[in-house]
Amino acid sequence: MPKWLWIERTFRFDFPVEKWPDLLERWRGTPARLEERLSALPRAVLTHRPPGGGWSIQENVGHLLDLEQLPATRIEQILRGERELIAADMTNRKTSEANHNAREIGDLLAAFRTARLGTVGRVEKLSSEDFARSALHPRLQQPMRIVDILYFDCEHDDYHLGRIGELIRALTARP
Repeated sequence: MPKWLWIERTFRFDFPVEKWPDLLERWRGTPARLEERLSALPRAVLTHRPPGGGWSIQENVGHLLDLEQLPATRIEQILRGERELIAADMTNRKTSEANHNAREIGDLLAAFRTARLGTVGRVEKLSSEDFARSALHPRLQQPMRIVDILYFDCEHDDYHLGRIGELIRALTARP
């Protein structure tokens, strides 16, 4: 597993707000990327926890589902004019307690697709000007625009897709 953990990453939100359509499409595509990558894997691979700790493939998917409400809430906070965004639970208690390995991967993927596309549908209704509105991100201690929330969440998706890819390679490698 990588030493460069999500919590260690820093972000610069200095790209133009006009990048929002590209980021929205990237964000919309995560469910399809997960489905393509995972649909044919056996349950033993999907639910295997790596030695030394860490989440299984299914737990990574479940974590994305568990956090899907966070960007939606943050976007709503900005639209309401709040000054500071809600903090994420950095202990990941919801994921730790959810027992995602007991679920069927198809159910997890379908729930994630439904949740993500629901959020995407709400974001698509925003005006171009809305994407420039911002509030303070509590952990990063910097302003985050709505377009930055899309970028941040896309990066988080890709981080977990990367972990999933590492697990797939480790568990399906031929000796």
